[in-house]
Amino acid sequence: MSLRRKVLLLLLSVVLLVPLGMLYYIATTESGLQFLVRRLAKVGPVTVTVGEVHGTLVDGFSATAVRVQHRRADVQVEKIEARVKLLPLLLVQRLQVPQAHISRVSIAAFNDDDNKSNWDPHFLPRALRIDATAARIDHISITAPNGRVVEFDNLVTSATVYPKQIRARSAEVDFIGMHFLASGRVLAAKPLGIEGNGEIRYRPEGLPDWQIVGSVNGDLDKLPIDASIQRPFHAQVKGDALTLTSGWHFAGHGVVRDFDLVPFGGGRALGIISGELDLTADSDGYTAKGDLTAPGLKAGPMAVTFDGSYANKHVDIRSATVAHAASGAHASVKGGVDIVPGGPKLSLAGQWTQFRWPLADSTPAFSSTRGNFSMKGVKPWVVEADGLVSAAGLTDLPSSLKGALSGADIRIDAAQTALLGGTATYTGSATWQPAETWRIAGHMTGLDSATLRPDLPGQLGFDFEAKGAPFGAGGAIDFDLKKLTGRLRGQAASGNGHFALPAGASDWQFRGVDLRFGRTHVELNGGLGARRDLAFAVEAEDLSLIDADARGRLSARGRIAGTADLPVLLVKAHGSDFEWQGNTLASLDADLDIDVGPGRRTQGHVELASLKVAGRTAQKLSVELAGSTDAQRIVASVEAAPLRSALTAEGVVVNGQWQGRVTRMSVQDAQNLDLKLVAPAPLRFSAREGALENLCVAGEAERFCTSGTGIADGPWHAQFTANALPLRTLTAGLTQNIAYEGTINLAGEAAGAAGAPVTGNVRAQLAGAQLRHQLGNGREERMALGSGSVNATATADAFNTQVELDAGEAGHIRGQLTGQRNTADWRDHPVKGSLEAITTGLGLLDIYVGGIDRASGRLTTNVNIGGTLGAPSIDGTLQLRDTQIDVYQVNLALRALQLDAKFDASALELSGQSQVGEGKASFNGRLAWRDREPWGNLHVEGENLRVVDVPEARIDASPKLDFKLEGRRIEANGEVRVPDGRLEPADLTNAVLASSDEVLVGAPPVDPSQRWIVVSNIRLTLGDDVDINSLGLTAKLGGSILLRTDESQISRGQGELNVVSGKYRALGRLLDVQRGRLIFNNGPLGDPGIDLRAQKEFPDVTAGVNVRGTLRAPRMTFFSEPAIPQSQIASLILAGGSLETVQGPNNTGAARNEMLAQGGAILAQQIGSRVGIEDVSIESNSFKQSGDTSLVLGRYLSPHVYISYGISLAEALNTLKLRYTIGDHWTIKTEAGQERSADIVYTVRNPKLGGRKKNAAPTVKPDGSARPAP
Repeated sequence: MSLRRKVLLLLLSVVLLVPLGMLYYIATTESGLQFLVRRLAKVGPVTVTVGEVHGTLVDGFSATAVRVQHRRADVQVEKIEARVKLLPLLLVQRLQVPQAHISRVSIAAFNDDDNKSNWDPHFLPRALRIDATAARIDHISITAPNGRVVEFDNLVTSATVYPKQIRARSAEVDFIGMHFLASGRVLAAKPLGIEGNGEIRYRPEGLPDWQIVGSVNGDLDKLPIDASIQRPFHAQVKGDALTLTSGWHFAGHGVVRDFDLVPFGGGRALGIISGELDLTADSDGYTAKGDLTAPGLKAGPMAVTFDGSYANKHVDIRSATVAHAASGAHASVKGGVDIVPGGPKLSLAGQWTQFRWPLADSTPAFSSTRGNFSMKGVKPWVVEADGLVSAAGLTDLPSSLKGALSGADIRIDAAQTALLGGTATYTGSATWQPAETWRIAGHMTGLDSATLRPDLPGQLGFDFEAKGAPFGAGGAIDFDLKKLTGRLRGQAASGNGHFALPAGASDWQFRGVDLRFGRTHVELNGGLGARRDLAFAVEAEDLSLIDADARGRLSARGRIAGTADLPVLLVKAHGSDFEWQGNTLASLDADLDIDVGPGRRTQGHVELASLKVAGRTAQKLSVELAGSTDAQRIVASVEAAPLRSALTAEGVVVNGQWQGRVTRMSVQDAQNLDLKLVAPAPLRFSAREGALENLCVAGEAERFCTSGTGIADGPWHAQFTANALPLRTLTAGLTQNIAYEGTINLAGEAAGAAGAPVTGNVRAQLAGAQLRHQLGNGREERMALGSGSVNATATADAFNTQVELDAGEAGHIRGQLTGQRNTADWRDHPVKGSLEAITTGLGLLDIYVGGIDRASGRLTTNVNIGGTLGAPSIDGTLQLRDTQIDVYQVNLALRALQLDAKFDASALELSGQSQVGEGKASFNGRLAWRDREPWGNLHVEGENLRVVDVPEARIDASPKLDFKLEGRRIEANGEVRVPDGRLEPADLTNAVLASSDEVLVGAPPVDPSQRWIVVSNIRLTLGDDVDINSLGLTAKLGGSILLRTDESQISRGQGELNVVSGKYRALGRLLDVQRGRLIFNNGPLGDPGIDLRAQKEFPDVTAGVNVRGTLRAPRMTFFSEPAIPQSQIASLILAGGSLETVQGPNNTGAARNEMLAQGGAILAQQIGSRVGIEDVSIESNSFKQSGDTSLVLGRYLSPHVYISYGISLAEALNTLKLRYTIGDHWTIKTEAGQERSADIVYTVRNPKLGGRKKNAAPTVKPDGSARPAP
């Protein structure tokens, strides 16, 4: 071998051995490893800092710390132990790491501001590859650029790092209590790409295990995630994780299939929940929004929202809501849930609105408009709630509850409800698993019965127990009422009882019900339903205690048993003065023993007196049953003025059905009507069906026949005919003071069925029809309807009615109405029609307008009809011509009254005029209707209208008034002038005014909304010819006042009425009125101020009275000129005389007589006013020395007989005088007393001397007393 080769081989060996030696040195020696570490301090843009290093690469090495710094990241690694295979690195540039263990890795990521397009992201140099067979990192901490930290534990992976990707064959890591398993790869890109599959396992303490599998495929800016929850329920979640390198955010959608609350400590009440949710998540927490369905609620989907976070086994609920669209229910909650042993620990508080239970029930067991709740602790959770609850027809009852809630029930430890003015306190429970049940028990205090019925004031209290199952309106209810106490309408209340409603039933069952309210006593035992057995007893002095619409007295007891097909009825009842919903009954007497079972006795009687139903009155009605089911007899009679009807039927009862014949029937009245049964008519009936065949009654010319069949809740059919039948047979029992005359021929038939419209036809011919009305004054008025036809037909699709009556000059009626049956509800059937009527029969107007005594004239109306049967619309015109109306009570006479009116369904326009006395009035206006109340304006004006003309008053008025109507509020404004008037009211000195706090006992309550409010502002002005004669005042009045009535309905006046001239009677003597005023100073109209001064001139003195104060509290004082004592003024006015007579010497006898005269005058006034003695006077006998003075009382017994009785005021002497006038010339006078005498007087008059006029005979007053002739 040449030297050259030797040298070359040596050089080659050196070249090969030196690197190999160096590699061997680095790989197998600790110093070599440390040499390598020192050379790694700077690798391109990366700075590497390594702590203490021990071991070798081949046998394994450890490092206390490694730090890799780059502008995009700072990675710090603590306690590394690893082993590396170098041969693959030498052969194929593959670094194999069979084993590696790192204690901690901390990564801080920075924002990347380098946007150079030539930067190529990579993990390793192009040719290098690292295989990690088993790598483990105990803890990983990643700090994002925004400062948030994410930590992982126990990462175990087998992966390969390529220059452009990291492929993980398997990886496991723990994150916030969850264990992640994954496989996939990370791509070197900007941003990093990630794809792979994974699984999450979560085992929270005390809660079920979770398992979630899924996949990702995207990058750190947008990472699509598709995950499936396998345990503890099934759900699918799809979405995107966004901007993972900065403020990360997740948005996705989840579908929940079978979520069950039971494994989480909840109950089974909600069932298996499913639904869909929109989901979001970020570093601040999680949100969810969507619809979930809980089948246990039977309410359909519920809209839910959630906003919260989870950390350290604590769920922070910032806001969560549940809403049920169908019912309007809504609930919200805030608080926290801690995952602790024994179940979740709650600290929640929330509110609800429009809650109801059950949610989807049209008639929920209860509902609540709003409330608050809280839940605390672990199961059973402590629950507190308060809110407004509505149940059993009672709304918004303030309630509160404290208790404990578990997954299957709620225990009510203390609850309170403000109920009907009182308070109910109770405890109980409600269970929904394994079955729905509820139970409460408590005490009711202070129940105000007026809140249930305003006509039943009272306070009640009682103990109660109640239970039921299941929830909802169809559930069973058991209610025990115990120890009822209190008072109802002032009467003591007591009682006990058990009330039960079986599930799905509508008939209550009663056991031991015994209720007493004063003298009203009710006992119930048993119940109704398919199989009836109810024993009852009622003793009621006032049925309004039992039913607000009822009145009367009732004593009844009995038993209702059997079935609908075979009923048993045992009743004894007696009552009187019944009233119910406008129907009245004067008396009832019943004794029934009915049992339709085979061979059973069925007998009894029912008698009704003065029965009024639907506007018809029957004076007497009786039904009598006799026999048994094998031989039954029914006798019935009805008296309904003017008819008397009787019927007899005989038959048997077979299988609960009465079968027989009508054997006798008659219809009669006080005139010539006498209808008799033509032939026996078959009759059968039961609770389920009935039939009547060929029932005919006939008289001399009259005949009526009918037949029909019907099935309860099924089809029915009827037909009838009538010939020459008096109208009064069809109108019997209607308006008592109206007689219906004329005859009618009828033919018709009708048919129908349950839920189907009635079809058929009626044809009627009327002849000589008229109404006859007896007025209160005895006069008779007639209104001719005439002769003509009334025809009506109805099919399944349409109906038609036509009326045509002609009464000649008295008027006519023509009309028609058609309609379509094209809707399910008859009230929605469209109609179209017209009516034309002309009549002169206004004499019947007083039936509809009270107070009218006579009316005549001509009325014409034309009406168009449209709309529907339930809400018809009308429009048309109405005219009155040549109308006269008399109201005798105030002697009001309206003459030449004319009225023109246009109307439709919403408004009325009218105008007219009339002659009133010597004056003329006119009026016009327009009224509209809103909610059936009038709104509009009316104007009335006139001149010299004689509005009142009776003995007590004659008033002419000239009004000019405007009325504004706004519903039940009337506002009146304007002026009324009274140019002429005469007021002479009856003596009102003994009249008693109603007290301001007057209460009418027994009067029905007045609904404030139905009261009319009248507000007025009217000026009243008296003319020059207004006279008054009342309460001792005879005078001419004048003046003006402003009359005001406000919302309080108190009338007030402002102004004065003056006495222009007149006289005033005081102490039995007429005085001249010097000044007189009624002063209205915005005070009550009925109590004005008084200022009256009246006087009389006597010899040497003028004396009189001053009256001041108010009309209801006048104050009288005396005055004189010259001034003398008040007693002497009174004596002067009472007895007359002069100043000398009242101030004369102290003569004992004279003073005595004077004092007696004054006392007698006062006594005369008192006696005269109380017993109606007209002539009262003081007489003195001037022929006697003693000057005897007597009080004389006199009265006409007849126009020719006058008697007087004198009572001496000084001595015990009485004198009786009698005067009898025989004719124009002869008079007999007698006297009996201290002296007795009798005189016959003959009066002669000389016509040539003119003599006295012959005395007129006294007039006789209506009460039989006589008034002396003038």
